[in-house]
Amino acid sequence: MLLTRDEAALSAPPEEFGAVRVLLFGSAVRCASFTPWSDVDLAAWGIPPERFYAAVAAVTGLSADIKVDLVDPEDCRPALRAHIDTAAWNCEQSVAPI
Repeated sequence: MLLTRDEAALSAPPEEFGAVRVLLFGSAVRCASFTPWSDVDLAAWGIPPERFYAAVAAVTGLSADIKVDLVDPEDCRPALRAHIDTAAWNCEQSVAPI
């Protein structure tokens, strides 16, 4: 099954693992640069360390057609965190910015 960008973001289960906030970032936010070969990048806050890899396994298994990556913004490179802080989309919003 091929998920659309919004379906991948909204169907992601990080909340099941304790996430309190989930943001979509990367090419999926920039509609013009999202291609059939793009991945979906999610940043999730609040997942306990002992559950993080289970959450990664859950989101990477969402689609055989689109790679989904999960990042802990509290434990990533400063440059990536800055990008998430400035260019991410809240997955609870119904429409992504253009």
